[in-house]
Amino acid sequence: MRDQAAPRPQLIDDYLDKVEEWVERSKGKVRADRVHQKLVWLGYTGSERTTRRAVAKVKVSYRAGHGGCTGRG
Repeated sequence: MRDQAAPRPQLIDDYLDKVEEWVERSKGKVRADRVHQKLVWLGYTGSERTTRRAVAKVKVSYRAGHGGCTGRG
């Protein structure tokens, strides 16, 4: 019996470095729709929903690494 299934490779995997770069550059403020548009220009053929999930995950990681600072008040 398996404890946990191995994650399936996704189209977004090859582009995660770019997503992380854009999140870092924008200090966590880049919008997922803009990321998706840029990825499509680079040849990404996955769905916008997958892009949104990836951006959300990268932003959570970014915020955790930067003390959770959102730049507000």
